[in-house]
Amino acid sequence: MNKRIKIFCLHGLGGSTNSSLGLLQYLDQKKFELLPIALPGSRFEKFHAEKSLKQYSDFVVNKIKESKSDSFYLLGFSFGGLIAHDISERYPEYFSNELKGIVVWAPPFLGLNRFLNIFYSSLILTSFLMSNPKNLNLVMKAANFLGVGLNKGDTEDLILTDKQALKSGMNIIKSSKYNFNSSLKRLYIFGKPDVFVSPKNYDYVQKMIENNHNSQVLLIPSGGHFGNEKSFRQVNSEISHFLI
Repeated sequence: MNKRIKIFCLHGLGGSTNSSLGLLQYLDQKKFELLPIALPGSRFEKFHAEKSLKQYSDFVVNKIKESKSDSFYLLGFSFGGLIAHDISERYPEYFSNELKGIVVWAPPFLGLNRFLNIFYSSLILTSFLMSNPKNLNLVMKAANFLGVGLNKGDTEDLILTDKQALKSGMNIIKSSKYNFNSSLKRLYIFGKPDVFVSPKNYDYVQKMIENNHNSQVLLIPSGGHFGNEKSFRQVNSEISHFLI
């Protein structure tokens, strides 16, 4: 019998379990084991710059070591996303196997503004450090929760999940630091139709990639931030043929 792949979920400083509970119902329980890790402390007043970030990262790494897991996914929600990225930089040995990956999502929480510019510019919204693109199918089942971004600007897919992600993504795409025109082939945008995209931004993206005949912009409506079963199925049916 094959062992289930472990998925460690990092929550925000409030320790909310809503994200992993929502994700749980869309995972194949025979293949994956969901292991939430609630961060110690209470909300943002306990956060003190890089020193605490390292402490939180070390706390999570110790939990992973205690589990003695051979392979796993690390999913970071809200502030947990920032910690997940810190772990990927300071503990690269955890992300060398093709079954190991990291997906992080960092909304613009109040009190973290001084980190957001660094975070968004270095991650391109989020990091997706997987060697096998087919593993993206797992993430797509939680598309409303996770913003999957580009790593070093050399991937074919850019996936944005909400109004803030789209706004930040447009700024990053327009920057000269990354050459998206040569690599970006598909842009997925998830969210409520009335909030997640404006005609101005949509037109810009369309013009940006229109020179590549393989490029597409897929606007995928969803049932809100946490979505519903119908919207998740729609997401899977819309994009699964690109990923297999």
